[in-house]
Amino acid sequence: MKLNRSRARENVPKETTVLVCPVCGSDEIDYELGLLTGQYKCLRCHYFGAFVLKRDVVVGEDGSVKDR
Repeated sequence: MKLNRSRARENVPKETTVLVCPVCGSDEIDYELGLLTGQYKCLRCHYFGAFVLKRDVVVGEDGSVKDR
């Protein structure tokens, strides 16, 4: 039996990093001022600052997101 490698890779969960607000924990973070100053804004609690958290997550083939 021959494996189709491109199809096998499609089924592998994808790992990625998301930015998280340090105040409310939301991942709805936006860059402010065009990346020139390194400031972020949380769209949920309106936090504004240079400090955000990074969280590693795994995205399943059905679109579900789980912590790594």
